[in-house]
Amino acid sequence: MSNFSRRQFLKGSLAAGAALALPNALSAPKVLGANEDIRLAIIGLGGQGNGLGNRFHGMDGVQIAALVEPDRNRLEQAHENVPEADAYVDYRDALDRDDIDAVVLAMSVHWHAPMAVYAMEAGKHVYVEKPFSHNTWESYQVLNAARNHDRICQVGTQQRSDPMQAEIKEFLDNSDFGELQWVKIMRYGTRGSIGLRDEPLEPPDHVEYDLWLGPAQDQPMYRDELQYDWHWDFNTGSGETGNWGPHVIDDAYNIGLRDYGGLPYRAVAAGGRLLWNDGGDTPNTVIHYFDTEVCPVTFEVRNMPETGNYRGVGTGYLLQFENGYFTGRRGGGEAYDADGNEIESFSGDAGGGHLANFIEAVREHDRTILNGEVETILPSITLCHMANVAYRVGELHQGEFTPAELNALASDFEGWSGQVDSFFEHLDRNEIDTEAEDIRVTSVVEFDPETGYLAGDSDTEENRVFQRREYREPYVLEEQ
Repeated sequence: MSNFSRRQFLKGSLAAGAALALPNALSAPKVLGANEDIRLAIIGLGGQGNGLGNRFHGMDGVQIAALVEPDRNRLEQAHENVPEADAYVDYRDALDRDDIDAVVLAMSVHWHAPMAVYAMEAGKHVYVEKPFSHNTWESYQVLNAARNHDRICQVGTQQRSDPMQAEIKEFLDNSDFGELQWVKIMRYGTRGSIGLRDEPLEPPDHVEYDLWLGPAQDQPMYRDELQYDWHWDFNTGSGETGNWGPHVIDDAYNIGLRDYGGLPYRAVAAGGRLLWNDGGDTPNTVIHYFDTEVCPVTFEVRNMPETGNYRGVGTGYLLQFENGYFTGRRGGGEAYDADGNEIESFSGDAGGGHLANFIEAVREHDRTILNGEVETILPSITLCHMANVAYRVGELHQGEFTPAELNALASDFEGWSGQVDSFFEHLDRNEIDTEAEDIRVTSVVEFDPETGYLAGDSDTEENRVFQRREYREPYVLEEQ
């Protein structure tokens, strides 16, 4: 099965009203000598950004030239670790520098795509954390910018650099498992309430809030903390679907679906933000079903306590074949025969070489070296966005929500009923009253399987707001 074709991506870009262009002469490749340091700017200095910065800082031939963070407390702390770097509150101070070769982007999700495009327009190569975009339209803009400006763009789906992935695929290709029947992808992990304030949260004085907010809308926040919990607000984050989802979904695309070059054409969803009654609006419990050209695919998030597991998998994926199944997760996996007996196990390094892979590609100016190049990762990230769209276009269920109703949403998929039973067992363990809680249900939503955009009767003006956002001036992302 082949990767997304050039024709498919060109069609996706044209659907967004853009066309791929030749590299801009103003951003011609800078040739780096073998002994020349690659100079980086780290933009976004929370836990992930600091972790990436520390790892890049310890690499031969790499120099951290700039640190950027609108939270002055975070900036000062990071600067203590890398005092030789220049420290900036405003990202434009770093992008304006001609001596910076590449940027590492680890700010809030709503900033990923605009900052990646701004950086490539400024002639920088980009390492961007997943999900690299806040919605489907943005994904294509990042891809187009990488091609238009001939920039290296690596996505932080580090498992792509784990040698174990190739070992698993070789094993499956030579097994007697037969045809792939369905795929189940899971993120089961408890998260707590983010609080519910009576009055809107006032951003701390040490945060340059206009820069922090950037392209997102200036809306009141009723959670307790500004940082990190932006994940659970659709204005700035993508929920657990866009947080852990990219890792496990990309693994399933790589190992199970083999980057087959398509996306789902139909989806259903059911779930909600249950139990907590807090200031978030992304679901903490949700199950999706997708029809694809290869096989049925499901994706489920469980963030309430007592998450349980599915055939021993908590956060990972399960590939069901005719004559056995495979379970995978970050850094490991197991193969089982039809009777559930383990017949092979795998262990890896969880992609420890991903950053070095980026540096090599930058030095060689060769995107074909990349393990997580933006075009390769775009389908799995698009599936994350499609999952969120499928949830958000749904309607609040009236009255008690029952297993029979959820079963009816995908009754032609024989593996669905067992997953429905497991989903409701999770609700029961958390004593969820489905009549009292706000559960959102989407019976059917149609998508274009080549682009991930809404299609058919689902492609309405009301629904399109979930696949392309309005940008707050002056932090606008233009068509690429």
